[in-house]
Amino acid sequence: MKKLLYSMILLALMLSMNHKAFAEETLPVLNKAVIDIETEDGQYVVTEQIEISNIQGESLEVGHLLSKITDNQVSEVSFNTTEGDVSPSIETGERLDKYFLSLNNVEQGSVAYTIEYKIPRVDHHFDVPLFVPDFATSDVERNIVISFTAPEGMEIQKNSFPNIIEGGKNHVEKHMTNIPSKVAYVFSEETVYLHSYNIISFIAIFALLVLLVSWGLVEIKKSKRRNS
Repeated sequence: MKKLLYSMILLALMLSMNHKAFAEETLPVLNKAVIDIETEDGQYVVTEQIEISNIQGESLEVGHLLSKITDNQVSEVSFNTTEGDVSPSIETGERLDKYFLSLNNVEQGSVAYTIEYKIPRVDHHFDVPLFVPDFATSDVERNIVISFTAPEGMEIQKNSFPNIIEGGKNHVEKHMTNIPSKVAYVFSEETVYLHSYNIISFIAIFALLVLLVSWGLVEIKKSKRRNS
């Protein structure tokens, strides 16, 4: 009986220590991001305002993934903090690059900085890669805000990504839970009603109807055989 009691006490102590260790091991989180994309002089101008919170200590290194999804290379990349411009270290890869930013101005467990860059705009190519910090978002709230402004006289189409509810506008805004690796806002001079998304939807609906009709015909044949 005593051995059992000692074992239970020892187990309780070990669980308590493990719980305390996990509680102390907190990770920084991506608390907020406001991303603005505009078109200017034949190029995309991107501004990302990032806020990292839950930081333990007075400094932090943040990695940022940038996908190589287009032949167009980003240019004029700048990272700006309250201390001014900061030069990141870069690891280049075949499909993505990683930018490491050292932050030494952490106050009250949080830090904010801005990323700015440009991408050449090519006709009929709408992909824009985004810098994605290493850290996950803090919760399920939609603290990631992405806004896009098309060139003057252009309308944003429904087959854009992130998806938009209503097309035909010059400016849209989307609230999300995470930063995507890219966006693709499709725009033209007038609303396009027949685009890739519509075609895919039509094909899917047609295929479903064919499947239902085929299933109905098979069931009718089976019923006739039973009755004959």
